[in-house]
Amino acid sequence: MSPDGAGADGPPVRVGHYGGAGADGLAADARCAPRRVDGAVVGSDADLDCLLVDWDGHDAPADAVAEGAAAGVPVVAFDPAGRAARAARATRAGVTEYVTPAALDDETVADRVVAAAADDGRAARDADDRRFVRMFDGLPDAVVDAEFVDDEPVVRSVNDAFGEVFGYDAEEVRGESINDLLVPPERAEEARRIDRQAVAAGHNIEEVERRTTRGRRTFLFRWLRYPTPDDGARGFAVYIDITARKRRKRRLQVLQRVLRHNIRNEITAMRGHVDRLAETTDGETARHAELLRDHVESIAALGEQARDIEEAIDEDGRTRSPVDPATVAERVCRRHDRETSEATIRFTAPENPPSALADGFLERAVDAVVENALEHHDGTPTVEIAVEPVDDRWVDIVVADDGPGIPERERRVVGGETAVTQLDHGTGLGLWVARWVLESVDGRLLFGDVDDGAVVRLRLRRTEASA
Repeated sequence: MSPDGAGADGPPVRVGHYGGAGADGLAADARCAPRRVDGAVVGSDADLDCLLVDWDGHDAPADAVAEGAAAGVPVVAFDPAGRAARAARATRAGVTEYVTPAALDDETVADRVVAAAADDGRAARDADDRRFVRMFDGLPDAVVDAEFVDDEPVVRSVNDAFGEVFGYDAEEVRGESINDLLVPPERAEEARRIDRQAVAAGHNIEEVERRTTRGRRTFLFRWLRYPTPDDGARGFAVYIDITARKRRKRRLQVLQRVLRHNIRNEITAMRGHVDRLAETTDGETARHAELLRDHVESIAALGEQARDIEEAIDEDGRTRSPVDPATVAERVCRRHDRETSEATIRFTAPENPPSALADGFLERAVDAVVENALEHHDGTPTVEIAVEPVDDRWVDIVVADDGPGIPERERRVVGGETAVTQLDHGTGLGLWVARWVLESVDGRLLFGDVDDGAVVRLRLRRTEASA
């Protein structure tokens, strides 16, 4: 861009223009060196000090404005008609100055072009501001630019989504307290607590209930403070509407509980009939009764696994903390060794194994993998559980068995390499429980390759690496 004074005492302003009446007079003005540009030619290599876009002389004037603004070139848009809709589009596209014949008075378009090119520092700042405004208004979630005044969060501006979500016009809420507008009366003290935390920490995240013109909604609220010249408490309040997600979760919980209750009742009745059948028959009928009993118990086990899955995928209220993976794995090993007399279960771990970041569901994940190894073995299984540090970031709990192995199709589905379909969905739920528990603590479920049997690695992030 030209230095200060360009076009006056300095070299002429290099102006690119998209034709039309707005360019008239530029060539005759000694301060300007215009040249016509067509198409997408405005960029860092265009060697321009300013871009003049004639609104009636280009097929896509807003695109031309945006192109110049994105390249950091000051953009003057000349609109012979002076229409408000065009002014709005030019502003959103990043125009430096929007000019109409009525606004020129005694000036010329060349005067405005020279002025825009001369203050390239202002143009760069304005371009940054315009890019921010476009991002601010383009966010799909409601955002409030707020400033704390006498401990009250006062609205300075809102984005377009705020009006769609809460039902208020931007001019209607500017200068008002967010709490007076949105907070239900019974949650006023909660809101004040959130405000104190936001001011003290500079950031915050909470699940909140807020009023809209269409009723109450549940939001994930985020606060992010940004610096101001006077070091004031000012920042962005972001409201992510999670009402539908919360409602769906509650409905699923009700559905799951009702189904589990009904399944338990039906299984109890089926057990009674199967036992009665086994007691009163013999031969082939009695053998079928025993097989039927096995299927009933399998259905009962599936009901318990469904409960485990519901708890494993519900991450609300769960916190990660340092755990000793060796203690967890050894506890699982001892329990199965005590309860499964026909299997050989061994445990190994190094001295002083590293701690890992996990939660109380880790034991359930390890148990599910061991149970999977025992259940799918045709003979007398041998299962080895070990704790193995991988590197300075990861530590594994390894479960290895000498069974038939995990089918490649199931490994790909559970591992996320293949989509779940009617044909590809896996044959059990245990590995899914392990995967979801690990994902909730930023871990991974990995499958190893061995000639005989299977190796499953529950990979956890080491505590020091997480810190």
